[in-house]
Amino acid sequence: MKFRKSQRLKSGAVIRQVFINGKSIKAYPILLLKYLEKSQDTQGDSKVAVTVSKRKFKKAVDRNRIKRMLRLAYATYQDVICVEEGKSYYIVLSYVDNQIVTQEQLNLIVQTSLSKLK
Repeated sequence: MKFRKSQRLKSGAVIRQVFINGKSIKAYPILLLKYLEKSQDTQGDSKVAVTVSKRKFKKAVDRNRIKRMLRLAYATYQDVICVEEGKSYYIVLSYVDNQIVTQEQLNLIVQTSLSKLK
């Protein structure tokens, strides 16, 4: 249930591609953007980036707390994602609410949105 470094989406070019070509799943207060890449050299893994708007949460403490909660929720339910060999999911979890929700609510929302990935 750990969020490993190999699961982090860090490439600016890939993140741009997710925002441009990806499909969105809305589960308020989360907007999940997904992009399925088909390639021969991938091993059926998924990579994730987490974003929180600086406009909605001025304090870095609040943004970091929400990001930590989102990463924990993803790490808990990452087994829901079934990716075939030769394909990989690139996912961006974006928090879009003005208020901070509890970890239990966030877990439920992330679980339902990840189950819609299929």
